Amino acid sequence: ICFMKYHFESPQGLILVKVKITGMLRTENTVFALDTGATKTLINLDLLKRIGYTEMDFKESLLITTGSGKEKSHILRVKSMEGLGIIKRNFSVLAFQLPVTTFVEGLL
Repeated sequence: ICFMKYHFESPQGLILVKVKITGMLRTENTVFALDTGATKTLINLDLLKRIGYTEMDFKESLLITTGSGKEKSHILRVKSMEGLGIIKRNFSVLAFQLPVTTFVEGLL
């Protein structure tokens, strides 16, 4: 079991996490929201495209439950992802098109 301690200050109630993600072409520093009910990490499809992934990298499709109901997402592996002091390599994530009004690039 891995326990960690991380200090958060979030007056809006949404916990924001700085994330560094490396794809096939480049690395980006961005912000994700911490979703305490999530079972998988979800990354905005636009971000994945910017760092070099295409539909050819999708392994399979998966239906997920969102606030809007059931939605189609795709599974793929990112080269590396770093957040909350943890680095994951060859990490399986969900690719999903977040609404353009969303100010985070994914959910942890």
